[in-house]
Amino acid sequence: MIGKRCLVTGATSGIGKTIATELAARGGEVILVSRNAEKCQDTVDQIKQISRNPALSYFQSDLSSQEDSRNLAKSIKSNYSSLDVLVNNAGGIYWRKQESVDGIDMNLALNYLNYFLLTNLLLELLLSSPSARIINVSSIVHSLVELNFEDMSSTKNYIPLAAYARSKLAIIYFT
Repeated sequence: MIGKRCLVTGATSGIGKTIATELAARGGEVILVSRNAEKCQDTVDQIKQISRNPALSYFQSDLSSQEDSRNLAKSIKSNYSSLDVLVNNAGGIYWRKQESVDGIDMNLALNYLNYFLLTNLLLELLLSSPSARIINVSSIVHSLVELNFEDMSSTKNYIPLAAYARSKLAIIYFT
């Protein structure tokens, strides 16, 4: 990964943190994205210590917000001329019905729409790298449901696991 620039969303815990740590350990320049700046800085410090790689940075962004996603993409584009790897990992499951600031079911907004929007906003940077890769993290629960195009935001009948699973299925279709 030496010489490769990698952006990892949801990088402060779980799979995202592991991915960011492994990319850094392999010599990649890693950009972490999370909604919590303090947690991001702590994670960057931890990964630097583990990987002995100083090429880590972070951006704070609430990816359930389309405005935040657009601002993140704008910041990335103004700070970097290329991107080799985009890991869309940020996500969550919402056990009670919640809407994003855009009025969209949080499962759909965070788990799918952010992947779609951020990828498309950063596509120009990715295309400038000859071997760019986009990795979309999903879940096996996608196999439990079908998409309901009539009610993508689960407004009629909110079942938490089903809403989460549909957002993960949407990722599979997007990928």
